[in-house]
Amino acid sequence: MTSAMELLDAVQLREPGDWLSLILLLDQIPRNCYRGASSHVVFTIFDPLALGVAQAAVAAGIPHSAPEIRWQLALRTWFYLPLMHSEDAAVHEACRTQCEGIARDVELLLADKDGIDDEVYRHRAWTVIHANEKAARGLVDAQLDFQKRHEDIIVKFGRYPHRNEPLGRE
Repeated sequence: MTSAMELLDAVQLREPGDWLSLILLLDQIPRNCYRGASSHVVFTIFDPLALGVAQAAVAAGIPHSAPEIRWQLALRTWFYLPLMHSEDAAVHEACRTQCEGIARDVELLLADKDGIDDEVYRHRAWTVIHANEKAARGLVDAQLDFQKRHEDIIVKFGRYPHRNEPLGRE
């Protein structure tokens, strides 16, 4: 496989959890398998695949429309990590927009005072968020800060300097 589209054509993802599994497989597993000099494999092979799959998932509405992902915020954030790992500033802008969507959903749930909803995942999220509003907002703030710190590096350097050695860059 040389592209995310080829990979997606081959695996035929059917459920939101399938998308999540593939993103974790391509984005997180390689980061834990290849370290140091061998991390160039992550940056040159796996990152482009993970990014393409994540972008396709976002375009398909998986993280913000599928209730089992949208309202389980910890799952939703995994869809955005491949965007954070990109060295493309425009991709970081798109990532920021997605992270801001999480913040809007948390505020939407906080504004809903009765939590009555037929959608089980949304109701569960409402219950968790209303149990500890401070922690919910803290999670959102941490996610937005994490994205901002990644984006700031790309804006300042145009790339992630810690990748220079494994990629043979000055």
